[in-house]
Amino acid sequence: LTSMQQPKAETAEDLLTKDAPRGIFAYGTLRGDFSENGDKWGVTKGGGCKWVKATVEGFDLHQNPNLYYPFAVKSKNPKAKLVGTLLTWPGNDKVFLEKLNQCNSIEGFDPSRPRSGLYRRKVVKAVPFDDDDDGKTTKPTNTTATATATTSPSPSPSPVDAYIYYQEKSAEDLKKALYFPRGDWLDPQGTTEITAGYLKEQKDHARGPSRPEKTARKKKKKKSPPPPPGGGGAHVSSLSFSARLGSGQV
Repeated sequence: LTSMQQPKAETAEDLLTKDAPRGIFAYGTLRGDFSENGDKWGVTKGGGCKWVKATVEGFDLHQNPNLYYPFAVKSKNPKAKLVGTLLTWPGNDKVFLEKLNQCNSIEGFDPSRPRSGLYRRKVVKAVPFDDDDDGKTTKPTNTTATATATTSPSPSPSPVDAYIYYQEKSAEDLKKALYFPRGDWLDPQGTTEITAGYLKEQKDHARGPSRPEKTARKKKKKKSPPPPPGGGGAHVSSLSFSARLGSGQV
């Protein structure tokens, strides 16, 4: 979060009106396809979450080279688009409300002070598409958070209203950031060859070690030496992922 104050929780009266969105569009570590277990933060776990690949127009995708997650900004190019996943909880408004408040907390977005944090939030049109068509068609594939695919073809699904979290950056800030011309953070071909390898390392770090790597680390783990006298032996090799990043994981 950008401050110590927790965002105000939104209520059903605030959000669950008849025509209000019931989805969240995620383009970074909150994507349903971020890993084999779903997103980084557990938003897609439990509650009957369904996600589908989708695009949203009108935004550019960038990344601070010192951080492990991307950010979206409004684009001057009307044809610009983001590629990500549309997260929904069909028939369960209560869980959707809980998950949206969880995302508010992750992003440091306070609905009572919408311009006080790093991220803004708005309603956009998310267009589902078939993964095989690289975002150019609109045949959806509904997938659970455990990455078990269940096909549910539709010839022409309509755009879905969803919430998106984005940042506002100056032109000077954007010059220092990496740029994804295809708008897809998980596409290895979506960046220049120079940055592709670097970004893979960043994404692997964000996901954490694979199971074989975890097992190998446990086997190689050695007993730590005792702390020096005087109580000065506390040593932290690195901060936790969320502590280092603060807000901003969409």
